[in-house]
Amino acid sequence: QSCLCQCLWRVREFVPLSTWLTIYKSLIQPLFDYFDVIWDSPPAAAANILQKLQNRAARVITRQGYDFRSNEIRKTVNWKTLAEIQGIHIQINYDVLGVLKIPVISYWATSDELSDKSEYEYFSRTIPSDMLQVKAIVDVLDYFNWTYVSIVYTDESYGRYGFEMLKKEATKHGT
Repeated sequence: QSCLCQCLWRVREFVPLSTWLTIYKSLIQPLFDYFDVIWDSPPAAAANILQKLQNRAARVITRQGYDFRSNEIRKTVNWKTLAEIQGIHIQINYDVLGVLKIPVISYWATSDELSDKSEYEYFSRTIPSDMLQVKAIVDVLDYFNWTYVSIVYTDESYGRYGFEMLKKEATKHGT
């Protein structure tokens, strides 16, 4: 695998961008489009390998080296991370099944948006939403009377959304 990546890396300057995108869309993208159908909850090692594969493909296609961050490179080709794809798939599945009034029970969808019963009447989950995690963090901040906190988060939908929710709730409580 690394030998193939090295060969592709060496010829990347001579292959048109349209060819790279065609190769990606036909050979690599299907792995991302259907990974959560194949594995309801992919093993961490498999998800990590798939994410690395997508990052390498983005580097080859955009002709960017390792001095650029992967999430920035993915943005230039408008690709979503595995976590973002999972969130989209649960909403698409619900849009189809919800119209038919078929209940959807998820054990991995934590997005707080799915808690809106007026929008997702037939959706249930076996794990708490992200908002419960945010409220627990704010309770810890209140318990220790902390008035200032630094937040470190990942630059993808889960991290950004969690950051915004935490900032909003902490501000309400004076932190």
